[in-house]
Amino acid sequence: METPKKIVKIEIAEQDLVEVFQKEIDEILEFLGRDPAECLITDESSILDFATCYPEGEEPEEDSALTYQDCVDQWKAWLETTWSKRFPGVPLGAGKDRYLVTLAAKIYESRIVQ
Repeated sequence: METPKKIVKIEIAEQDLVEVFQKEIDEILEFLGRDPAECLITDESSILDFATCYPEGEEPEEDSALTYQDCVDQWKAWLETTWSKRFPGVPLGAGKDRYLVTLAAKIYESRIVQ
């Protein structure tokens, strides 16, 4: 007798949420020093995809002794301190909470509450 196969539910993310929160996503990209017109954003784009992106004038001094991981750690530290100033009341979270769509939705919601 055959064992019944387990059915795995596959969730399809809603790409249209990128369009719903496009204004807020653009704000995040501009905060990171990126031109939104030059960035292809999907429902799975994470803020961590932009590691080492800084707004003009906020770049750290170059240090050739730093490894790539050092640079990423430095960027994360910068992000943690500046994010709350730019988007007060909107936590960065972890994992999927760091998707741009999720962060944009939180920014949108925080402004509705205010």
